[in-house]
Amino acid sequence: AVRFGDRPAYSQAQSHSPMRTPVVTAPVRDQGVWGIIKRFLETIQVDRCAITLAAPGEMTAQLIAGYDQSKENPWVQGIHLSLDRYPEIRRVLETRQPLVVPDVAADPVLSDIRDLLLSVPIRSMLVVPLLKQNQSIGVVSLTSRGPVRTFTRDEIEFCQTLANQAALTIEKSTLFQEIQERANKLQALIHLTKLMTASLDLREVYDFAVKAAAEFLEVPGVWLLVADEEAREFKVEASHGLQEFAELMGDRIPYTSGVVGRVIERGEPQYIADVKQESRWPSRRFLDQAGIISFAGIPLLSEGRVLGVLAIFTRQRRLFSPDERALMNALASQAAIAVANARAYQQIQRYASTVAELYEAATQVSGSLDLDETLQKIARGAAASTDAASSTIILFDEWGEVTHVVDWEVGE
Repeated sequence: AVRFGDRPAYSQAQSHSPMRTPVVTAPVRDQGVWGIIKRFLETIQVDRCAITLAAPGEMTAQLIAGYDQSKENPWVQGIHLSLDRYPEIRRVLETRQPLVVPDVAADPVLSDIRDLLLSVPIRSMLVVPLLKQNQSIGVVSLTSRGPVRTFTRDEIEFCQTLANQAALTIEKSTLFQEIQERANKLQALIHLTKLMTASLDLREVYDFAVKAAAEFLEVPGVWLLVADEEAREFKVEASHGLQEFAELMGDRIPYTSGVVGRVIERGEPQYIADVKQESRWPSRRFLDQAGIISFAGIPLLSEGRVLGVLAIFTRQRRLFSPDERALMNALASQAAIAVANARAYQQIQRYASTVAELYEAATQVSGSLDLDETLQKIARGAAASTDAASSTIILFDEWGEVTHVVDWEVGE
């Protein structure tokens, strides 16, 4: 038999067996397409039926379903075809008209592969287009081993009607698959969002945010830039993808850096189709070496303040659909809430730690009668309670003269 990589539409086995009506059992997973193939085979009485998807001008096609009576396992699907071996498919894709070949040996369209077809043998074929809004999305190929067969006008019209039904079925199936994939993505996004909002660890929150955005949008890189209001700059706190180019961007990005700065200035998302047109982008080398084309910057807003920016990078021109933008904004809103909660928790932890340290210092001070020892304990407690590197206590007498100086540094 001819391998599918060579000429998958045909087979040599049992080449002289009489034509018969096949007993077809359609697989449960795609009853619609297999049911249409069954109708083609039972009504037109051919040896093989195949449904192939491709667009005009493409060099490859996908065989999504086929039935070949000459094989022990007649069902075939999921095969990729090189269209330079299928001139009849290319012709029908381009013309959007049925192609009738009563005799392969006499048809000029098949002259380049005539010997191959006759050796299989394939004698007659009918190829009809799959049309969606008058555009070719594929073909249905029907072949007969022999003798020479002329398909009637009624047969051709019937096959085109079935092909139209197949195109509609495939469209619905494709739409259903897209909806399922989107639902799966949404489930994963909801799961990550729940983990993010449930976490009180700031580092975990950052990592969940970039991972959720990268997986849902299927982009090469997402970074989380956290705002430092005092320094008026962003710091890259988390990244998912493009880590190898992080040094080119730099660890900190000024508010004045073009599109990134506009996010914090306006407090609203920025979508840039061609970021290389941004004259104030912080690093041109980053864009060139990472191959970045489009950029989206989504602010993390909490009580009117921009806590950070979810920076999304793509290597193809992309502005994102309205649904994607809405979901990005929702994710950024949840991330902002999670960041604010984690920060508040950290502040509470620091306050509790400070109170404990001050209590311990006060207890130690109250138990000592030695002035220098007491001052050392106060200095140590003061530094610990404020996360300071050192502290100094200076005592004066009533005339303003220094009587005691005590220095304490972390680690001593």
